[in-house]
Amino acid sequence: MSEAIKEEDFNQEPLQESHEFKGETKKSGVLRSRVFTLALMFGVFLVALLLVIWFGKTKLSDWRAEREADQSAKQAVASLNANQRRGRDFDLSDFLASPTPEQPATPAPKQLPENFYQPGPVTSVPPIHLAGGTAGQPGHAPANVPVLPPMMLSGENNNRPATVQDQARMTSRKEMPSKTEQASAAELGDRSLVITRGSYIPCILQTQLFSNIPGQSGCVIPDDIYSDDGSRLLVARGSTVVGQYGQTLQNGDSRIAVVWERIKTTDGFVIDVDSGAADGVGTMGVGGFIDNHWSERLGAALLLSLIDDAVDIAIARQRGSGGTVYGNSTARSSKNVSQKVLNATINIKPTLSANRGARLMIYVSKDLWFDDVYGD
Repeated sequence: MSEAIKEEDFNQEPLQESHEFKGETKKSGVLRSRVFTLALMFGVFLVALLLVIWFGKTKLSDWRAEREADQSAKQAVASLNANQRRGRDFDLSDFLASPTPEQPATPAPKQLPENFYQPGPVTSVPPIHLAGGTAGQPGHAPANVPVLPPMMLSGENNNRPATVQDQARMTSRKEMPSKTEQASAAELGDRSLVITRGSYIPCILQTQLFSNIPGQSGCVIPDDIYSDDGSRLLVARGSTVVGQYGQTLQNGDSRIAVVWERIKTTDGFVIDVDSGAADGVGTMGVGGFIDNHWSERLGAALLLSLIDDAVDIAIARQRGSGGTVYGNSTARSSKNVSQKVLNATINIKPTLSANRGARLMIYVSKDLWFDDVYGD
């Protein structure tokens, strides 16, 4: 044979495998040792932590017990001191005691006879008279002596009261009862000659009402007005009425008062009515357009306020630029002027105006009798 088989050819591979096995075994041993070391360190740390917690808890419990014991001792001492203070008694006689002075010997009382009489001192008392009279005469009471009611001076009449309160009660019973207003029915009279109270008379306004100042007003009656029973014409259509309206409106008012004073008929008769004016639905007073004068009341003040703001803006710009500031006195003056103007114009009263041709009503406030002019 050309090639001889040697023993190393059979042992070469097993030798390589044994070296690899030893290397893996060494690595696994190192890994196990590291894991065991870590587990041991963690166990030691955990045991140490538990010991620290237990020690701290024990110390905390001991500290709490000591604190409670100290507080209990302090409370016991305080309560003992308080009880001692409450039970302590002080005898003021020990501090205020003074030597008692010797009392002089008192002589023995004299023996009096069995039938002994000694008159008492006589005092003169001026008589007090409770009836009327003059000073120094019987029947006059001094100024400082109260005068009693007659019922307390005599007991002859048992019906009289014994006290002032009883006298007041009896007097109140004897007084007349309070009066109650009463009314009796009466015949009106000839109803064909009267326009009764509470009637409405239509009227068309002839003059424009302007409430700046009080003034006179007039209206025309557009319809025929008949008597209470409707049988006779008393005020013909076209009769005129004169009246007057009152003072200026106040803030918040919406109507003005008008009083109609006299009616003049087309036949030439006059009669005083003295009745108030109402609108078409019976509301007293006369309404109309109300001018609150907002422009006059606030316009000037707003304009001056705008001027004041413009001055303040100019002053602020000067200060921002670092230059010399002018206009402080102007700003103060403008503020004072605006305040004065506002005070002068804010109290302007509103104005009411009612146009001609407005339909009003005269609410008759008393019976209007025409028997003197239309009577038979």
